[in-house]
Amino acid sequence: MDHDLVKFTGIFSAIVVGFFIGMRHSLDGDHVVAVSTMAKDIKSFFNTIWIGFSWGLGHSTPLIIIGLLVLTLRESIIEFYEPISEYFELLVALMLIFLGLQVFGNFTEVIFIFISMSMMV
Repeated sequence: MDHDLVKFTGIFSAIVVGFFIGMRHSLDGDHVVAVSTMAKDIKSFFNTIWIGFSWGLGHSTPLIIIGLLVLTLRESIIEFYEPISEYFELLVALMLIFLGLQVFGNFTEVIFIFISMSMMV
């Protein structure tokens, strides 16, 4: 697009596309479950909004930091991150399981049931 007021550069296009992909990503099932689990017992609308905002800020801050590191250090950070990335995926899976168990009741009760069942085996 060649207009005096709007110039679409590569970085501007990347930011716009990244924003919309991030908006789509925020509506993925795991994110909706995480935020709804944290906000399920909150009665106040504004406290619910604050929980969602805090979660979004906490979720995006590491992404921005890692993104800046990747842009700055390029190859060296990717060589470091690739071997350990599977462990991060495992931690995310465990956290989602934990959040799912919280939905069904008090977590201590769930742990007690889990330990009791594992002792039976």
